[in-house]
Amino acid sequence: MLVDARPKTFADCVAWARLQFQECFHNSIAQLLHNFPVDQVTSTGQPFWSGSKRPPAAIAFDASDSLHLQVREGIGGNDVRRNVIQQSSALFFSFS
Repeated sequence: MLVDARPKTFADCVAWARLQFQECFHNSIAQLLHNFPVDQVTSTGQPFWSGSKRPPAAIAFDASDSLHLQVREGIGGNDVRRNVIQQSSALFFSFS
């Protein structure tokens, strides 16, 4: 995945972080709710989502929500340090 398409710029890292937000907070939750709908019942007839097991809600990315932007920037910032800075350090040390 990232080995083949390693981000080379800060913009690449931000775009990757946005995709990670989509996967973590929307797609995987939507898939879980598809497999186990809110009205799902167990083999004994009890609601699947009951007690401490409450159904999650998928979140659509909202660029005007500061929390969404903070998550994206946090993920993207980690990616920058891990990929872009390591690449530039390797380039620097290869010419030293």
